[in-house]
Amino acid sequence: MIGGGIYGAWTAGHASRMGLRTALIDKGDWASGTSSASTKLIHGGLRYLEQFKFGLVRTSLKERAELMRLAPHLVRPLRICIPLFRSNRVGPLKLKAGLRLYDLLAGKRRIARAGKGITAGEARAAYPFLNPGELKGGLFYHDCQTDDFRLTLGVVAGTVKAGAAAANYVAAENLTENGGRIARAEVQDRLGGGRFLIRAGAVVNAAGPWVVAGEGFSDGIPSGRVCLSKGVHLVLEGLPTSDALLLMAGRDGRIFFIIPWYGRTLVGTTDSRYTGDPERVRVEPEDVDYLLSRIERYAPALNLDSSSVISCFAGLRALADQPGKALAKVSREWVLLRPRPGYLVSLGGKLTTAREDALTIAAAVGEELGLGRDRLPKQSGTPIPSAPPKDFEAWHEKAAQECRSSGIDHGACLALASRYGAELEPVLEIVRRRPDLASRMVPELPFVLAEAVHAARQEMAFCLEDILRRRIPVMILSRPDQELIARVAALAAPELGWTETRTETEIRETLARWRGLLPEDAGTGKSGIK
Repeated sequence: MIGGGIYGAWTAGHASRMGLRTALIDKGDWASGTSSASTKLIHGGLRYLEQFKFGLVRTSLKERAELMRLAPHLVRPLRICIPLFRSNRVGPLKLKAGLRLYDLLAGKRRIARAGKGITAGEARAAYPFLNPGELKGGLFYHDCQTDDFRLTLGVVAGTVKAGAAAANYVAAENLTENGGRIARAEVQDRLGGGRFLIRAGAVVNAAGPWVVAGEGFSDGIPSGRVCLSKGVHLVLEGLPTSDALLLMAGRDGRIFFIIPWYGRTLVGTTDSRYTGDPERVRVEPEDVDYLLSRIERYAPALNLDSSSVISCFAGLRALADQPGKALAKVSREWVLLRPRPGYLVSLGGKLTTAREDALTIAAAVGEELGLGRDRLPKQSGTPIPSAPPKDFEAWHEKAAQECRSSGIDHGACLALASRYGAELEPVLEIVRRRPDLASRMVPELPFVLAEAVHAARQEMAFCLEDILRRRIPVMILSRPDQELIARVAALAAPELGWTETRTETEIRETLARWRGLLPEDAGTGKSGIK
């Protein structure tokens, strides 16, 4: 299994539970590509109703409910408001009908009844930053929010528990055949430097933007079959609401979200064709301008410009291209290619439906290996290892109370219990031994220093970026802080066996990468609204 994002992780887990000897590798950290650059939503895809993709929406809503069961601490309900502006391209009656249909497709799995409305006055009181002259009211519906990296990491942990071998920082460089079938992958250990062969009856490539990046990876895939879609998100100070907002971007027909996440606000996403090196994808000033201009239209009272941007991040989706179609018309639906015997390639898809799509991949692997129907993967899901007991709310309250007894503040305790679930105890044990590590890393964010030790000790982190960008998303939720980087490096060094030279290198390189998360002119006002 090549690619340790959400698709690779779920597929490896299903294959292991089928009784197959399975190896899962990624050339970088787990979920270090597309899977940690999402909008952090587990959702049915309300916009797909306009395209009459009712089957996709129904499947997504079914998976939303399943993920709430499998990871109740990481997949939490989120109320979303659709403000009704005079300039909306979709009128209120059509929106209300769409939300009712959304409810019908969810059936018994719905979170709360959709379509409840509020008046213009109520909307202005609830969201005082929205343009009052344009605002006619609002409609509500519910989806779910997640921490995409921690969800993927939990799935990887479940995959290992099911018997798979899993290694990050192991790159597949070459695929070779035996008897007319793909049967071997030559891989490199990017940490230790060694090279070795992995022999397999079937190889699944779920490497996302890097799906055709290795020797032999693209053989059998028609030229131009894969295209990359770039999505950008901005991180702003937290707005005075716990609701998310779905806004319609106007002339280009796109929608975008304003979402609360760990006390900050995420805004996104853009959608543009990308033809460069996936390793070099970055947020450009024009990406920032696009999103800020859309917010300016609907929320001018915020008075935002590029200096308001705390951070930003870009991700790439690998799609099955459709020649002659504009990117906006290219389907985002998941497809499985089988370009050569023994070789399967995953394209498209989304965070919400990855588990279901991975079942199809695992079944295709079973067919490749000639397994009987009794060996194919079952539909019932296994909760990820950190999933708390069924009564999550009662468990969460008790866990937060125990956390507070360790000296951690209330807000951080709530976040810790949700982030770590039933595996919270190792973090608390670190705090008991080192009470000074109960302190927050950044005052405005609910992350404590003990998490850095835990990440280095038990969560397969190998560098500071692994810790501060993904396991603890400080690098996308705050501005560069050399003092914090040095503090975390001092905590990680003894856990990872770093020398003084290696520690200094980690500090220097992490600070450079953190600064690189911002576009060149962000923070100076130069890329503000035109």
